[in-house]
Amino acid sequence: MSEQNSLFRRFPLVEWAVSNRITVSVLTVIIAVAGLVAYRAMPAESFPEVAQPTIYIGTVYPGNSPVDMERLVTRPLEKQLNTISGVDKIKSTSIQ
Repeated sequence: MSEQNSLFRRFPLVEWAVSNRITVSVLTVIIAVAGLVAYRAMPAESFPEVAQPTIYIGTVYPGNSPVDMERLVTRPLEKQLNTISGVDKIKSTSIQ
């Protein structure tokens, strides 16, 4: 019998929970009700404002070199996009 007891570990919190089932059940119900009350009290918006930090614009100009793409397409687009308020940073890449 002592060999069997030495094989099992005893956890005090688990033993307390098993011996106090009603207390554990009441605490579980209290925590669940408090969570539901907190969830219902949280403000919710139908259409929250979401800041989009990144915008990607792709342009196609077939048959041109990257230098021409930058000069003819990318630079004019960057100049126009800089006029928009709230634009902090513009990053562009010109490829063939």
